[in-house]
Amino acid sequence: RRRYLRERNRIAVLAVCTPTWLVWPWLALRLLALIAEGLALSAVQLSLQPWRKIYLAALCDVFHARRLLYQQRRELQAVRRSRLRDYLRGFTPVWRKLTLLRRYGMPQINF
Repeated sequence: RRRYLRERNRIAVLAVCTPTWLVWPWLALRLLALIAEGLALSAVQLSLQPWRKIYLAALCDVFHARRLLYQQRRELQAVRRSRLRDYLRGFTPVWRKLTLLRRYGMPQINF
């Protein structure tokens, strides 16, 4: 459940908080990475449960909340004061999950 909530919230925050036009390509890349991660984890575990219960569920929830997220995005971006450079300062170009995978190995998920 925690993994599902984390993935759902990461997508929603990215969609609402990312300034300028950058949100759309970044969101597309994030969704593709999420799909690839879910399929890879399911393939390694030889089970569709991770895909269904975590990744697909998170994608469906965000899709169903898209109007609300779009409305929240418009409201938040209308009062935004920071520039794109300020927003991007908090990010690193390395995909964190690859670093964790290298350090700790494949995660074990128990349902």
